[in-house]
Formats: sequence, C-alpha cells, structure tokens
Amino acid sequence: MPPEGEVMAKDLDELLGALKAQPFDASLDSLETGVWSRVEAHRRAQAEGGGLKVQLAVAVAALVMGAVVGGTMVERPVERSEMVVLSEDAVLAPSVAVEGGA
Repeated sequence: MPPEGEVMAKDLDELLGALKAQPFDASLDSLETGVWSRVEAHRRAQAEGGGLKVQLAVAVAALVMGAVVGGTMVERPVERSEMVVLSEDAVLAPSVAVEGGA
C-alpha cells in the first residue's frame, strides 16, 4: 500500500487533469476592464466624502470625550500623595535623599 501522501498526490493529479479536460465556458476578455471600472467607482465613492465622514465622526467623538474628561478633572483637583516615591517632587524620593533634600 503506498504512503498516504502519494495517494493524495495521485488523486489531486487526476482531479486537475479532469478539470483541464473540461471546456472553459467563461471569457476573460472583459475581466480587466471590469476590475478597473470597479476600482474607479470605489475611488470616486471615497473621493466624494465616504471616508471623510468616518474621519469627521472619529474626530468629533475624540473632542467630546476630551471635553468630558477635562471637565470632570477640573471639578476635582488631583491630590498629591507622598506615597508616590518615584515622582520628581516627592520629599521621600530617592533622588531627593541622595541630593540632600529639598
């Protein structure tokens, strides 16, 4: 019994040979012009503002989110904690201790 790979290759060769023997009923004469016409239609659709609408919506959403977050942060100032050891202005920072204090 031949290895499984040889059986598969033989079956594939037979299938490809049978496919090659069948008559080809489609014409490829207008394939390229059809593809280019669809490409041009897609480019025209994007040039007319299809992509611009999405970009504008994303920009507006980002501005609104920034305004909301900024507005809530103005109402509540952030409290500084001396537990943040690695910040530059913390009294307990190692760099302050090495340099001799603030």
